[in-house]
Amino acid sequence: MFSLKKNKEFISQRDVVICYLIHKDNILFLKRGLDKFKGGMWTAPGGKRENNESLENAVIREILEETDISIDKENLSYIDKCYIKHDNFHFTMHIFKTHLNQIPQINLNTDENIEYAWASINDAKKLNLIEHAIDCLNFTFK
Repeated sequence: MFSLKKNKEFISQRDVVICYLIHKDNILFLKRGLDKFKGGMWTAPGGKRENNESLENAVIREILEETDISIDKENLSYIDKCYIKHDNFHFTMHIFKTHLNQIPQINLNTDENIEYAWASINDAKKLNLIEHAIDCLNFTFK
């Protein structure tokens, strides 16, 4: 279940952050390692917020850990949050985006992801995206 509104039955068990890194008309997507949760599927860089970590610091840390790309806090735009119920696990996903002036050098952390791709929104919809990624894309880039 994907929702932009929190219903009364929803109790978030975790905050998750993702960030769409945008260069011109393309967005960076990462393919999850086969031994990871949702292995072999594509998503934007991101992950779990650690205890006592701000959302901004969490997304900056996750991008750096997964791609070796440094993002300045002032270049981040917070889009919104959505509520996702996956099986019996509920989490709040916080969506960010940032615009890049040039395509950065990517040093992929292969412990997490096995491939990356720059794709337009239309091309991204043809990737094997993690559930609700289409919802997030449509919501973010409407």
